Formats: sequence, structure tokens, C-alpha cells
Amino acid sequence: MSKYYFVGSGIASLAGAVLLIRDGGISGKDIIILEESHEFGGAFDAHGDAEHGYFISGSRMFEAMYQCTFD
Repeated sequence: MSKYYFVGSGIASLAGAVLLIRDGGISGKDIIILEESHEFGGAFDAHGDAEHGYFISGSRMFEAMYQCTFD
């Protein structure tokens, strides 16, 4: 059985994992995302809650050219 590895948990790795699951029919249990930091998301990390709102420090990267974010 194949395993699929991503180094870093930034938006590219997360989008790649989603595409493997959605388009490749790969089970999530066969996808491994390696992250050195204690938080996921790379430069696209976020924190907060529904009551007080969310802060996304990498929101500057959210542009229409990143098609996977609008899929």
C-alpha cells in the first residue's frame, strides 16, 4: 500500500492532500503531513473562535490565482 508524504503543513500541502483524497481516491489514512511547528497552516495559520472572530496572519496570500482555495 502506498503512502503519500507532504513536508510542511502550509496551504500547498493541505491542498495537495485534499486533491489526493477528492480526485485521486486516496484514503486520508495513507496521507502523512510532516510539520516541525506545533501549529498547522504554515504562513496561512489562524487562531480565534466563532464568537470573537478569527485572525489569519497569512491572509495576504489569499488571492484568486490560488485556485485550490476556491475549489
